[in-house]
Parts: sequence; structure tokens; C-alpha cells
Amino acid sequence: MTALRWIFFIPLGYLVGSLLSLPIQLLIRLGGWWWGGGADGAWIVFVKSFTLSYFQILSMAWVAPPTLKPTNFRILVSLLFGIYLTIYVLGMSALLSGQPGVLDGKAVPAWEVWTGFAATLTGYVVAVFGDKNSIPALLEDAKGVHPYNSYSHE
Repeated sequence: MTALRWIFFIPLGYLVGSLLSLPIQLLIRLGGWWWGGGADGAWIVFVKSFTLSYFQILSMAWVAPPTLKPTNFRILVSLLFGIYLTIYVLGMSALLSGQPGVLDGKAVPAWEVWTGFAATLTGYVVAVFGDKNSIPALLEDAKGVHPYNSYSHE
């Protein structure tokens, strides 16, 4: 079981983190639709990107084997985030140069690209360096700890 956790904690962390961020993203989307008429604003883009990166990192810690120490986890996540950020910046440069978006074929506004970048970077920094309780609590496999309650767990 431990070997499987070593192999799959990164892809499962991304998958589980994406699923855990969906309720928050849906709530923000419904709130934006209710109050803003359905248009994407900068705060909606920020919250969606922030929660996605934050919960993906916490979910990786939740799925990771307990033998992985918090310092080693932070180093590994930082290396992976550097690779992710390189690919993200390449996509940003394509979108900022006027290439249409993949899903709808329309040009993506520059504010949306920069807001998504800032939110992803902020989510990483908060999850890895700002939140001192969550990663150690999730890595030690304490009973009842999951990414939603790990911040307040003692």
C-alpha cells in the first residue's frame, strides 16, 4: 500500500484537489451569477484559480505516504510547481499574444490571464509556506483530518 501511495500521490492529489475545490468554485460561480449577472469578474477568476492550486497541494499531502516529512514534501512540491509554472507561463504567453482560448475559441482578456497567474501563485505560497498546520497534519495521517479541516486541526 505504501508503494502505491508513493507512486500515485501526485496524480491523485491533483484529481482529489480538483474535486474538493469544485464546491467552492460552484458557490463562487453561483454568487457571481446571482449578484453580477453571470459575467466573470477578476475576483471569480482569482478564487477559482486560488482554490484549485491550494486544494491540489493539500490533497497531495493527504494522499502522500506518512513517511514523507513536511520539509521534503515542500521541496518536492516546489520542484513540481516550478515545472508547472514553466508550462503555465508558456500558455500565458500564447494567450497574451492573441491566440484564442482552447474551450471557446475566443481571445482571453489579459486581465484574466494575469489574475489566474497571480491566484495560482498565491494558492501555492499559502498552501506551502503560509499554512503551517495543514501539511504536517495531513502527512501524519491523523484520524479525521482532511483538506477541509486541516487548517484548524491541532
